[in-house]
Amino acid sequence: MARKRQHLAREALGDGQRQRCEARRLERLAVIGHRIMDVGLHAFGFLSVWTAVNWLRGKPWQQSRWIIAFAVTGLAYSAAVLMVQFEWHFVPATLVCLLAGAAIGAAQGWFVAFFRIPSFIVTLAGMLVFKGLSLALLQGQSVGPFPTSFQLLSSGFIPDALSGETLRTTSLLVGIAGAFALIVAKLRERANQARHGMESEPTPFFIGKNLIFVALIVAFSWKLASYKGLPNVLIIMTLLMLLYDFVTTRTTVGRRIYALGGNEKAARLSGVKTQWLSFYTFVNMGMLAAIAGLVFAARLNTATPKAGLGFELDVIAACFIGGASASGGVGKVLGAVIGAFVMGVMNNGMSILGIGIDYQQVIKGLVLLAAVFVDVYNKGKN
Repeated sequence: MARKRQHLAREALGDGQRQRCEARRLERLAVIGHRIMDVGLHAFGFLSVWTAVNWLRGKPWQQSRWIIAFAVTGLAYSAAVLMVQFEWHFVPATLVCLLAGAAIGAAQGWFVAFFRIPSFIVTLAGMLVFKGLSLALLQGQSVGPFPTSFQLLSSGFIPDALSGETLRTTSLLVGIAGAFALIVAKLRERANQARHGMESEPTPFFIGKNLIFVALIVAFSWKLASYKGLPNVLIIMTLLMLLYDFVTTRTTVGRRIYALGGNEKAARLSGVKTQWLSFYTFVNMGMLAAIAGLVFAARLNTATPKAGLGFELDVIAACFIGGASASGGVGKVLGAVIGAFVMGVMNNGMSILGIGIDYQQVIKGLVLLAAVFVDVYNKGKN
């Protein structure tokens, strides 16, 4: 009987240990999920600002630096006033904020494109004006919380249509579908290169590289599906990335934006309406910056006067880390997303390690300097 009781006690202890291990595993997955949402949020903000401005006039930092600071404060304030004080539904409030962002981008783009005022001056003046109006509107106070439905924009997860008990099957299938789409796209690209007689990668390298990417995507999706699924903000960021990657690489407008960033005078002499192209790019940038501000406000669940401060440095660093050139005309959307992920991981990693905000600024400044140095060095070498 004593041995039996000891055996039962050991089994109970083992069950308890397994439950505690499972709880710790789920806790780690929860942390991973929140970190991924944070990284996805930052990447989305960088993508929103960078996508339209990276090649514009060859000065990406001059346009984005001040617009992102306003987007996360002023437009988040506007959304807070409409949804919290006036009790608007989040859909019309979001549409109004997007239109406001586009109108602000249009106003600044008009001065830059048609009056030839330096974009640095225009966007700096706009930041001061609209941040002042935001402070006057809310008298320097924070407004919140937002409705739960609006918070899901940043903190929610895609629903599981297949109702998995321990695994969010829909999220896993979405990840597998994304990996399959990547393989199909790469095979089509390789077939087009072969059809036109272009030199392509060696077959073993091509297979190995894509298998690694597929394995990473599936493993990443499995991790998230084991917790709550894919975050909504990650889906939004991916859709925007694919959309603007297609626009910049497969459309006439995208090629003209590259030409404008590379050599504005040559683009104008080639028949490109550079003034209107600059204007519409500013409009697009303002709208995307508004989306970034809304996502960040939904993540914080409040609109605060200090929101978005310092984002401009992360935007610039993400651009250069992702392969953008200081002279303009060079870079890809995917590269900016990768740079944003690097910055997001670095920010979260330094916070987890307990590094103070003072030294975080020093490290990010050195990373930015190193990225620009590499760009200038390679340009001079070539």
